[in-house]
Amino acid sequence: MDSVSAGSGGGIHPGAPIIWPTIKPTTSSTESTTKSPTQSQSQSASQAQSAATARQSSSSSAATSSSSIASPSNPNLARTLSTQDISAQLMSVGLADTPENQQLASKMLEYGMELSNDNFSQVFKAMQNKGSNQNTQTAAFTALAKGMAASQPAVQSLEQFFSGNNNLSSQLNQLTQSMSDVSQAMSGKNLLNPGVMASLASVLSEFDQNIKKMKNTSDPSKTISFSKDQKSLLQGLLGDTNKTALLPAQRNALQKMLSGGFLSSEEMLSLQSMLSKEGMLSGEQAQMLNNILKEAGGFNLELSKNFLKDLTALKAFISGIQQQLAQSKNPAERENLMALLKELEASIGGVMDNFTAQAVLSKLSKYYDPNFPDKYSYWMIPNPFVDKKNIEILIKRDSSKKEAPINPAKTQLIMKIETENFGDVAVIVEISGKELWYLFNTESDDARKYIAANAAALREQMSNLDFQVKGFNSQVKKIEINKILSPTLDLDNLRRIKTEA
Repeated sequence: MDSVSAGSGGGIHPGAPIIWPTIKPTTSSTESTTKSPTQSQSQSASQAQSAATARQSSSSSAATSSSSIASPSNPNLARTLSTQDISAQLMSVGLADTPENQQLASKMLEYGMELSNDNFSQVFKAMQNKGSNQNTQTAAFTALAKGMAASQPAVQSLEQFFSGNNNLSSQLNQLTQSMSDVSQAMSGKNLLNPGVMASLASVLSEFDQNIKKMKNTSDPSKTISFSKDQKSLLQGLLGDTNKTALLPAQRNALQKMLSGGFLSSEEMLSLQSMLSKEGMLSGEQAQMLNNILKEAGGFNLELSKNFLKDLTALKAFISGIQQQLAQSKNPAERENLMALLKELEASIGGVMDNFTAQAVLSKLSKYYDPNFPDKYSYWMIPNPFVDKKNIEILIKRDSSKKEAPINPAKTQLIMKIETENFGDVAVIVEISGKELWYLFNTESDDARKYIAANAAALREQMSNLDFQVKGFNSQVKKIEINKILSPTLDLDNLRRIKTEA
């Protein structure tokens, strides 16, 4: 009996597992200390895999020969997948054996999916006759894996993302400029009902402030206002030195907040560590401090979810204004404002696509496959230090728990930072309680050396935040975030199982 469609992987068994980003010593490392809990396991697995690959290579001809002969004592035979196997499966599900369908079937196997009629049907609908476009295919299969293939907005957003149209910093700049253009065009004009004009001006102003906060470019002269209870909490934390035992970085951050200043990401991190320290704050105090931090910080990762909802409402509001504007009696000014509103609508759409793609990529996969064990939540945020550059953040989820939540005390953090002088720098951080292991991946040896030279400063800074750096490595290696977000198998390592009746 032949089997090529049973199970999440189409009944075709994978060979070597995916090599996920992990922390392990490399020859290009300049400093290496204590290994992380997963490091030794990863190194052993890598060595075992290399040995297995060598054995497979040396005996490939013998394996091929033996797998083609039926044996009463070994009825289950495995051999390399062939195009004939894919052709047979296509015909078994009622699809034409064409080069296009074979290519799609291969792609489906790469994503660890069953070659079923239902999966093909969903992929065809998702691609909408754009099957030859590689970005469209990637978007369609990623959406299918997330259970979102039926949602055209989700597929479209993913297609834009994988096409490289995902520079959030540039998109937010364009949105800010479009809002400014509309505001200037409305100034002193009576093209709409005064109440509508005032509402639109207020909404655009609020969005402008939110974008500045997202990009961490809020006006430094602006102060934060606290309620009486919030101010009392902050003053109490600073005053009660015996109970709170504040670290110097925490004390400085609290004083800065009380003076009305916005906090940097490092200052936010120092205060957030107080929330998890047992016995330091009551539940009510912890909630109050958490609310204060949301106001005092720059970007927070939950902001993107709320921002997407607000953008949806703004786009609907703009659409309604365009309908009212059509009744204006001043044709020249009406057409000018109409054109600017359409540009604003397009800018809103670009940012919405980006946030939608982030949300879809953060979803759990619809299929379980042991070859795709690592699950991440994903964010892209503007790099506050370099214009038109971004920071991508992946936080590993706990696959052993229902809905795979993030466990802050035991997880993996991946950050890919677009820099001005060193190109892309990706850092992988293994977190186990208060112990940290770092692996920096750079595009050049100069960048690697610079990062390694600052290892001591990193250790000192994290020590001030009550964390201990147990390991530090730097290497010249490129980390492809898209491969982590939308992983695939190596077809060369797939096997077809044949069971003799």
